[in-house]
Amino acid sequence: MIEDAKELFFHSPLQFESWAVSLLGGQPYKSGGGGDTGIDGLLYFQDFKLKYHRIIIEVRGGGYHPKDVRALKAVMKREEAPLGVLLALKKPTKGMLKEAAAAGKWELPGGREYPVLQIITIEDIFKGKKPDLPDTSQTLKKAKKQVRESEKNNSLFDQ
Repeated sequence: MIEDAKELFFHSPLQFESWAVSLLGGQPYKSGGGGDTGIDGLLYFQDFKLKYHRIIIEVRGGGYHPKDVRALKAVMKREEAPLGVLLALKKPTKGMLKEAAAAGKWELPGGREYPVLQIITIEDIFKGKKPDLPDTSQTLKKAKKQVRESEKNNSLFDQ
């Protein structure tokens, strides 16, 4: 199965990204203005006050480095997302794991703590390992709502 994933990345990096995001149950992210925003997918969860929070998913099919982990941290800060997942074909180095761990923990208001930034491989997913995240079962519902709101806002400009 890993070889199939590598083949998909080689032939269609964008389809690979969407497929990889779906492995986590996330919604692929499409930036309206084009260009790489550092976000390949999103997951959503609610805290105990029913406030939605985003989890940024960044997918790497090729090589990546500690600077890519730092870049994901910067995107999370920019987007005010408390959690992030870097999903990769290749195993992370000790330096990358150290950089991710340096991001620390985030406490779900009224709940438990989660690693701010996690690195997980496609192979890990195939073996049944999942990132340690809050309940993200609201992702599809929240993503559909955001698409509807975005379409409504864009239609105002089309007039």
